[in-house]
Amino acid sequence: MNWNGRRVMVTGAGGFIGSHLIDELLSRGAEVTAFVHYNARNDWGMLEGRYAEETPHLKVIAGDVTDSIFVKKAVYDMNVVFHLAAGHHLSGMRDVGIDLVGAPADGALFHRLGVDEIGNAARLAADDGEQ
Repeated sequence: MNWNGRRVMVTGAGGFIGSHLIDELLSRGAEVTAFVHYNARNDWGMLEGRYAEETPHLKVIAGDVTDSIFVKKAVYDMNVVFHLAAGHHLSGMRDVGIDLVGAPADGALFHRLGVDEIGNAARLAADDGEQ
């Protein structure tokens, strides 16, 4: 596939797999939006120190994949979305005594919410483009 000039978003961009996917997409000429999970330190996870805000063809956004309004805006006008965000932090909350009702230890609920929001937003963006 020719990635040159394609608008691609990667959720979970601050993680190991997401950050390496971004390396590859940029090397193939894609216009990449890296979606990292917002945190109070405003760091980019594994992208931190690897790329700067002025890196050509890369835009980093921080948010939450379960926020439907933010996600709808983020996926608008994308050609491809790689949804790699994971809820690894959920099991950590249990370790400090926070009970997450209905959330399995592996983060599957978080992932399902993210998939729903990404999928719904992508469908809405596609529908907007057809009108």
